[in-house]
Amino acid sequence: MALRAIMLRSKIDKKKSELEALRQKDAEFATREAELEKVIEEASTDEEQAAVQEEVEKYETEKAAHDAAKSGLETEISGLEDELTEVEKDPPAEPVVRTEKKVERTRAMDFKAMNIRSLPKHMRAFDAIPYNDKMAMLQREDVKEFLTRVREMMKNKRAVSGADLMIPVVFLELISENMYRYSKLVNRVRVRNVRGEARQTIAGTVPEAVWTEMCGAINELSFNFNQIEADG
Repeated sequence: MALRAIMLRSKIDKKKSELEALRQKDAEFATREAELEKVIEEASTDEEQAAVQEEVEKYETEKAAHDAAKSGLETEISGLEDELTEVEKDPPAEPVVRTEKKVERTRAMDFKAMNIRSLPKHMRAFDAIPYNDKMAMLQREDVKEFLTRVREMMKNKRAVSGADLMIPVVFLELISENMYRYSKLVNRVRVRNVRGEARQTIAGTVPEAVWTEMCGAINELSFNFNQIEADG
């Protein structure tokens, strides 16, 4: 039992060293992103824009691989620490039937309270989540399967379609909050969450404007409003 614990501690220390090395590269990616933003603004010719597009794609590929590697190491470390905790426990007096399926956290996280919308663009929204909540998300079976699938797709560099595009439900609210940092549209519309069916009043086709002479009769334009129904 003691040898098993020593071996697990050694693995954990090695994985943590690898994770720390990856985290030290976060600043490099932030610098590259800032430089690319400046280059994008300065690019004027088609040749310059094509070169910038190539650099952006290269950066996004490397950044995605970097983030996936960090998430994978965090998941591995968490699993090893859980295993070490079990090993260091006193052996039970009677055999206990254990299930391999971990209990997933059901408490909903308040992403709005984390002020994700106000984060600087060089900071990942995922980094704003408290450590314990983050680890709970990464230990979910659906999240583990998703991250494994993403790493395989990046490694094989294959096209993604169909069910491979499915994102775990636990990430949807986080993505929704993160959209406010990048979308030019979502900040200009009124977003409301509804349950079941809902109705929304909308304007119909707006009539074409009419030029009226200074002394001419005023033209009347018709505006029609109606309601549409939307459901879940």
